[in-house]
Amino acid sequence: MKQNSSKYLWGAAVFFLIAAALVSVYFQDGFGAFDQAGFALAKEVRSDELTIVLTVLTGLGGTKAIVALSGLLVLWLYWRGYRREAVIVAIVMLGAACMNEWMKNSFARERPVGHNLIARPDSYSFPSAHAMVSSVYYAILASLLPLMIPRSWAKWAAPLLYLLIVAIIASRVYLGVHFPSDVTTGACFAAGWYFLFRFARAKWGEAGKASYYPTFASSQK
Repeated sequence: MKQNSSKYLWGAAVFFLIAAALVSVYFQDGFGAFDQAGFALAKEVRSDELTIVLTVLTGLGGTKAIVALSGLLVLWLYWRGYRREAVIVAIVMLGAACMNEWMKNSFARERPVGHNLIARPDSYSFPSAHAMVSSVYYAILASLLPLMIPRSWAKWAAPLLYLLIVAIIASRVYLGVHFPSDVTTGACFAAGWYFLFRFARAKWGEAGKASYYPTFASSQK
């Protein structure tokens, strides 16, 4: 696995560069038309039923939910003997969260006004923490599913987690608490952090050890 780790580092570099380019566009006030088009689309597809569903799903990407779920994942990995993975997950999640908080406070972009279907959060808007931090968590979880459930189940469950990521990201624009540029930039930063996780896991994780996969996963081979 170690010889393949460089491709993940390249992936991280590409997405961080794209995210940096989007930040540059933000500073040049270049997102006006893009943001308005996103809000117009959200208004077109709006319905009471969809609002209820996306309000529930957006909660799965909130700070309290992600802190709790990340903590549980780290504890589970440590308990099952994947201690390097536990450390890597903890570092990546903390890194993404701290970076997001720093950028929000540095850029100090106010939340959109007049579009919200739920209460506007007190925090700043750019980039979206739901898009940046929760996406990293659920992508990491999808990649670790073979450690938790049989592989035949994991190959179906992983796409559902990716759909959840998309739904959470879209919910922030639909509910009017983020600009489309907030979530787009956040998603690119999330992809960068996810590839850093894949790089670290490939280079320093428990992969290759006989005990790497649980018994039930090995039985699926």
